Amino acid sequence: MSTEEKRLSTFKKWPYGSDTSINKEKMAAAGFYYIGNKKEPDLVRCFVCLKELDGWEVEDDPWEEHKNHASYCQFIHLNKAECEITFEEMHDLEMYRQINMATKVLTKKIKEFEKQAANTREAPPPPPSSPPSSSKKPPAPSLPSRPPAPPPSLKPPTPAPPFQDLLAPPSSF
Repeated sequence: MSTEEKRLSTFKKWPYGSDTSINKEKMAAAGFYYIGNKKEPDLVRCFVCLKELDGWEVEDDPWEEHKNHASYCQFIHLNKAECEITFEEMHDLEMYRQINMATKVLTKKIKEFEKQAANTREAPPPPPSSPPSSSKKPPAPSLPSRPPAPPPSLKPPTPAPPFQDLLAPPSSF
């Protein structure tokens, strides 16, 4: 939805005509794309800040409404028509869009986790369960505190000769 052309193509079921100040061209130019449904037929979302707005009135100005409801939006701060936006600025807007999307998803997951945690805390503890008597296992044997001694038939290895002895000349010369 980063181009005005793509945003404009989403307004197929936009309930307002071209003779209003909230026509689909002005909505797309203000950064919005259409996501309406039967319950909210005029619902739009900004392609950068992801702010959703509905309840439009024919005299509303899309840019002003966007600015009033999402003054933090980087697209609004840029305040340029699409044809004036440089590659670098569009790259920055895409970066902000990705950050906003990740923030939105993570915020939703955190709220779900907090709700689940609250429900878990409120739930009564499970009853203690005792295993059936037939499934009891004998206790594991205790481990010795030190390793066992080697069997008597095995002799410890003979120590290696000292290093000095390896460097000394043979005594048979």
